[in-house]
Amino acid sequence: MVLMAHLIDRPRSFSEGARVLEPGGRLVLASFDPSAFGRYWLNEFFPSMLAADLARFPAQAQLEGELRAAGFVEVHLNRFAAPRELTRHEALERIRTRVSATFDLVPEEEYLAGLEKVEHELGACVTDGYEMLLAVAST
Repeated sequence: MVLMAHLIDRPRSFSEGARVLEPGGRLVLASFDPSAFGRYWLNEFFPSMLAADLARFPAQAQLEGELRAAGFVEVHLNRFAAPRELTRHEALERIRTRVSATFDLVPEEEYLAGLEKVEHELGACVTDGYEMLLAVAST
């Protein structure tokens, strides 16, 4: 499961996963790491993004607890990061096309004001990327 944990009914889905896997079977899950959300560069321009993402994505301890409660006996979580640089053009295009589903949760007035601010203040490049949690859960 890649970038699905915030979209599903986790207790129900994880329980079903544990039920259908053979003994020793594994569920592998990758999700954004909420502990990194405070450093996300778009928060400066779209302040409600932080709260929206924190409400949707499970933190490491929560994810581990939910997997164990669903019946997984062994759960290993690791963090990994994949930083990248975006050019000004790439960053603006990602915002204008609302590439992140979180933009759907940002009020339209905030989105328009943030876009205007980005267009005036953004430098030649921005450091972006992913900070992820990788969970491997075994039955």
